[in-house]
Amino acid sequence: NAKVNSRALADIDDVKENGFAVWGGYRYIGGTETVFNGDSITFVDSNSVVTDKYWTYNTYNFYAVYPKGTTATYNVANNTFTINNYNVKNTEDLLCASATHTYPNDGSTVSLGFKHLLTNISVSFQKAADNKYDKIIVTGVHLIGMNTQGNYTRTTSTEAWTDFQEPFYISVSDLSIPVNESPTLCASDMLVMPQP
Repeated sequence: NAKVNSRALADIDDVKENGFAVWGGYRYIGGTETVFNGDSITFVDSNSVVTDKYWTYNTYNFYAVYPKGTTATYNVANNTFTINNYNVKNTEDLLCASATHTYPNDGSTVSLGFKHLLTNISVSFQKAADNKYDKIIVTGVHLIGMNTQGNYTRTTSTEAWTDFQEPFYISVSDLSIPVNESPTLCASDMLVMPQP
């Protein structure tokens, strides 16, 4: 029996320790205004630190990404945030957050709830109770046809991965793991994007 689970790697402590990047702006009659364009945010004593910006009486949209070196674009006019050609083979876990904030009704603080965008696969094996073999050894795990590159697009109400490329196989070899009747973890921390 094979069991595949997914889980995430980075957490909010990683975001606070390493910082993140933020994009944001607002629309008004006759135009748009970009307020943040991939600006780096760091933390001091659990509080985010950013260059001072002054509120205007508008509704703002914000998008944030961890890790902060991630390349992305934000189109203020149609409120679309895009991460293009993201490749999971060259990075760590990917987190994203968005928020809509109307000033002054919502105050002067913006709350961003980060969400994992990738899947982390772990594989465990368990010997079936009626298995006739005395000894089972896992020597490798191979997952074939996993997409590793694509485009992520997000608005305040929708999100999607598209344009998948570079299918490849994930391989963990040179194992020698005995399997018994309890689940045995054989491979973990295999990051992929959600598969269509």
